[in-house]
Amino acid sequence: MIIKTLDPQSPLYSSVNRALFGHPFLPQMYDSGALETAVGLQPWHYAVTTGVTGATWSADQGIHKSDEYWFAADTTTLEKYNFSGDKVEENSNPFAGMGSVVDHCGDIFEHNGIVYVAICDWDGDNQSATEVYIGMYNSSDLSPASPAFFDVSAQASGTSGLNGSGVALNGDGTEILVCSYYRGGGVTDARTKEIYRYALADGAYIGKLTLPVGVEGIQGIAVGDGLLFLASHDSEIYGTIKVNDLTTLVQLTSIDPIDFSTKIEGVCYKDGRLFSHALYGSPVEVTPLGVIIGKRSGKGSAFQIAASDQLNVSEGTILLNVSLFSLYNYNSLIDNINASNDWESWVYDDGRIAWRTNSGNSIISSSGTISANTDYVIGFTWDRGASTTTIKLWLDGASLGTSTGSNNTFPADGFSLGGANDGNDSGDLWAKDIFVLDRALNDTELGVYTTAVGVASLYSTSPFTPEPVNTPINPSITSLLATSARLNWEQG
Repeated sequence: MIIKTLDPQSPLYSSVNRALFGHPFLPQMYDSGALETAVGLQPWHYAVTTGVTGATWSADQGIHKSDEYWFAADTTTLEKYNFSGDKVEENSNPFAGMGSVVDHCGDIFEHNGIVYVAICDWDGDNQSATEVYIGMYNSSDLSPASPAFFDVSAQASGTSGLNGSGVALNGDGTEILVCSYYRGGGVTDARTKEIYRYALADGAYIGKLTLPVGVEGIQGIAVGDGLLFLASHDSEIYGTIKVNDLTTLVQLTSIDPIDFSTKIEGVCYKDGRLFSHALYGSPVEVTPLGVIIGKRSGKGSAFQIAASDQLNVSEGTILLNVSLFSLYNYNSLIDNINASNDWESWVYDDGRIAWRTNSGNSIISSSGTISANTDYVIGFTWDRGASTTTIKLWLDGASLGTSTGSNNTFPADGFSLGGANDGNDSGDLWAKDIFVLDRALNDTELGVYTTAVGVASLYSTSPFTPEPVNTPINPSITSLLATSARLNWEQG
């Protein structure tokens, strides 16, 4: 696993006030020289889903990707596919030997030649189960393994206990994790918070983990690289994000806001990549993006790049690695809440890009400068003197102009991405890297750092490793996620 951090050896390192970027599933925020993990919902880390080439099927409950095959669970069948999408094995009666009323497969995972499946007698009207099993099948042909299942019905107690929707292997390979699907109880209901733990060796019940916040409709669970992922039926992926000495469950991505209007079931984390099911059909990969601003979100929908106390009023630079989903009048890039006609940048329907501090101090490029669905690196600078401000606009290593005009009030609430002022249109864009510097870069620097190579040079990459041990508050949680970081799961 690779995690992005700013490179201390970069010439710009000391000038960066704020940067937004991240490992695909570890949203990161660099602020005033300190790397922090962000808390709460992550608007700069939405993800879209893309179909997996060569893989199509109707199964929609569980998903697992091994080194050589896809494994999928439908409600009453298990299936195995090669990476070309050909079905190579199927088990149409996975409930053999279990209770007579068992009728439902949930999520799955494969480990050491065995496919593990969450199975129950699902009562959809009451969202409950009385019989719950962890089914086990040989990965070679999906035949029953020996033993064929673990009976975990003792933890099923109607509408308040286990009903077996998701199943996963814990981080160190010693436990099976099983979770439940509930929607009617509300996200604060404790029923939606519990993950049950069983020994991989013999299915013995170990106990349960209570998540810090409730999640409705959990359909899948996966663990990897010290992270826990949950897939919700309502098109959302959740994950554990470490913050200082606490671990918080946050929403990593909601699929619907990015025009992938579907429900998702099952989740698999494999080699730093996250996969889920589109309901109903083939697997999709959850792809990390950055900040997504949708035009349909309406005016005032924006993400704050930097507050006023994170900006140098006298001079500064914003570097923006961005792609626009569409061109129209007016696709907002940079904006502020205070003034609808000052300190802003936008793109016209003909591809012109504008940057201004006020109506008398602006730069507007020629038509066709910007195209939709194309990556660009844009540099905006300001340099305020006693009575005038000089601004520059650069794109992909080339200057689009310089302008000098009278000073005006600096935006008190800082800058936002994608429109913030109700007097402006919202943006329709995808920002992948955002840097705010405390000085105006010179032309030589802008020529370097407004390129993809220049942006990449700001990062150092290193394997993700947990922090040093610091007396875990709950050692079993540490084992669960196989990370030595100090974790403290709190009731949400």
